Amino acid sequence: MIYVFALFFAALAALPLGARPLRQEFAPWFEPSPGGFQSMGLEVEARLEASGLTVRAHGRDAFSLNFEGVPGAEPTGSVQLPGVSNYYGDQSNRLGVPHYGRVVYTGVFPGISAVFYTNDRRIEYDLLVSPGADVSRAVFRVIGSNRLSLTPDGNLQIATASGPFTLKAPVAYQGSGANRARVACRYVLSPHFRFEPRVRISRMLVRINIHRGLKAAKTPAED
Repeated sequence: MIYVFALFFAALAALPLGARPLRQEFAPWFEPSPGGFQSMGLEVEARLEASGLTVRAHGRDAFSLNFEGVPGAEPTGSVQLPGVSNYYGDQSNRLGVPHYGRVVYTGVFPGISAVFYTNDRRIEYDLLVSPGADVSRAVFRVIGSNRLSLTPDGNLQIATASGPFTLKAPVAYQGSGANRARVACRYVLSPHFRFEPRVRISRMLVRINIHRGLKAAKTPAED
């Protein structure tokens, strides 16, 4: 197999530039793996299991967002995408592994479901809050962080051994279509983190974007 690859790359280098095959760009996806789902094609590696989300960087776990105070919910793939993955091993093969655009946790908190997806090669998630549900019940325990802090603009900074990560301030909506309106919502550290809306909830969407490598804000003690 080593010689086959060596011959292929040697032949490719000999081709004129215009004759070389173009690299195919694929949108990121999630695929089933033992115990959950694995992201493919993101800036960082993400794994989704019953306990929550684990983000990996530099070949090791950076941090986890675990669903707190609930037994967890089994993730399921949603929005199947074209194409499959095939894996060949010495002992066994995994063929025809499907690709999904979203991973859904139905009822992970009382009256609240979580939907993970990708946007611009970053992972985002929505909390879908049913009428009458209490969004403050959505509590996450951060595993692997050296320090959690909130910036003045409401972002959650997660300091880890693999570098800083940022959960952008939650963006919340109530209603749908022409009737959709913004809802005030923010993170609360307690000492984990949860969400605090400032209106009565009839039905709400909370959207969170996870960024990597943004500089952590200084606390007054660090100035």
